[in-house]
Amino acid sequence: PGHHQKQHQQQHTSINPEVVRKVMGQSKGIKAILLQQKHNDNAAVSGVGNWVADEVLYQSKMHPDQKYLTKEQAEDLLQKLHGILEIAVQCVEGDSFPKEWLFHYRWSQGKNVKDAFGRTITKLKSGQRTSAIVSSIQKLIKSQKPSKVEKPPKEKQSLTLTPDSDETSGINSNQMLDSKSLSRKRKMVIISPAGSGMGEETCGQTGLSKNPIPPAKSGVRRRSPRFPS
Repeated sequence: PGHHQKQHQQQHTSINPEVVRKVMGQSKGIKAILLQQKHNDNAAVSGVGNWVADEVLYQSKMHPDQKYLTKEQAEDLLQKLHGILEIAVQCVEGDSFPKEWLFHYRWSQGKNVKDAFGRTITKLKSGQRTSAIVSSIQKLIKSQKPSKVEKPPKEKQSLTLTPDSDETSGINSNQMLDSKSLSRKRKMVIISPAGSGMGEETCGQTGLSKNPIPPAKSGVRRRSPRFPS
């Protein structure tokens, strides 16, 4: 009593694509997802109240047991969630909720309860809670199948080479290389012991090249070849 009705408008909110992805394609009923209080990496929301979940689903015209939401359904539902919570906070100062909300009628008892538009409200169990729905507009689509969920692109690993690095041969110090390109630039130099008959082998991008070193004569000490550093 004494509360006045105020016109509230739900503003369009930019929805995080990662949250949309978490809501989409889940095999769990959407109301159970909205009510989930446990926080983990797959949680889409931090758990809303039972009446808030009913209001969001009512305004989204979605059945509480609906599974495998499409991208469009997930975005619309999250927009409704943001708008309802925003208006609910505004009403803390004394304004009453919009008269067309399910909130005003969901608490009524009896078999012939109607919403603001004269549609019948029924009760059912969903997400282990009692749900108030208008079945004429909140229909369960059992044929809806999982939709393809686009995963966020993986960040490309990069490495900055400094002038003092051993990897900078033929590479500018400011050049960025990913790990695959860098591995192709690496070279391994193997110097064989003197008198072994083997030569220097350089493992590069194009294969192996050999520079034979003649074997030392008997009784003659041979020094290992020196290579510029």
